[in-house]
Amino acid sequence: MRLRQLSTAVAVSAAVPLIIYLLLLGAQAVIKHQETDFQYHDSYFLVLHVGWVGYGACFLLCFALYLAIFAVFRAIRRASR
Repeated sequence: MRLRQLSTAVAVSAAVPLIIYLLLLGAQAVIKHQETDFQYHDSYFLVLHVGWVGYGACFLLCFALYLAIFAVFRAIRRASR
């Protein structure tokens, strides 16, 4: 694996959990902003608490997935030669 491919893997692995986190944070803000829902019944709450351990786990999972896909494509390319 070259340095460019490794830096791409790290960037993708860092970006995917961040995007998911921001999407969930936005969904929480939308749900929280509905004031009438809370006035009538407070039966649905979305709690988003992803600490550094969860973000690190998502990072490592995405990085491992990227490396597995890279290894499979490399093996397929070598087999076809």
